[in-house]
Amino acid sequence: MTPEFITIDIRSSKGPIPSCSFVGGEETLKRLADCTRSIALLKSNEAIMVRRFKAVSDSESDLKKQCQKLKDDMVAAENGMIEKMGGGARMARGEGLLGLEGVSDTEDNQFARKGLRMLVDGREPEAIRKILEIELETTESLDIAASKFYGELGGYAPTIGIIGAVLALIVVMGDLSDPNQVGAGIATAFCATVYALLLANLIFLPWGAKLKIIAEEEAQFRFMIVEGLVLIASGENPRNLEDQLRSYAS
Repeated sequence: MTPEFITIDIRSSKGPIPSCSFVGGEETLKRLADCTRSIALLKSNEAIMVRRFKAVSDSESDLKKQCQKLKDDMVAAENGMIEKMGGGARMARGEGLLGLEGVSDTEDNQFARKGLRMLVDGREPEAIRKILEIELETTESLDIAASKFYGELGGYAPTIGIIGAVLALIVVMGDLSDPNQVGAGIATAFCATVYALLLANLIFLPWGAKLKIIAEEEAQFRFMIVEGLVLIASGENPRNLEDQLRSYAS
């Protein structure tokens, strides 16, 4: 059987290119076109994945900036609370603990306001410490549990994505009669893994990390408040009180 030749004229923006011939006829040309479409599809998916992983990197940079801003805000809040504790200690030494009643009514922080009211009621320093530390530990455990929830979601998401990709590949391999659909089907199957990785690295893991940082900073801030209230109840010198509390500041 004599091979069939097909001649193709290829032109570009710079002018015509010498024609070339393919052995095998229309069937060979069709397969070449299928390969070209598959390559174009893979390159398109590659470009999409590059953009998405760049988005992951940008998200990590944004998370670092947010964490730094959170730390700066916490330092400002700690310094403000230290000044309030020092002022409360001076007032308690000059007017007695009952003089803090007006301060407790205007205090914005609910945790500190509760401790100030116990001071006004004449509670013993160790009783104040015990009650506030129980509340502190309970709140911290709830906050840490929330951060672990998102962290575990970030760990499970890639596994679920791989399962989705495998199931999609099983469907694609079940029908290989149309070669045109195999490349597109495989590319679609791996989209499940890509989306799972994006969810894990753009949403779940950053949220979990940020919540954990917030929980730790809040726990340290409340612990500083407990120490300040106990020192006021013990009649500590205001200057010494401020110096001790600054050792807890970030």
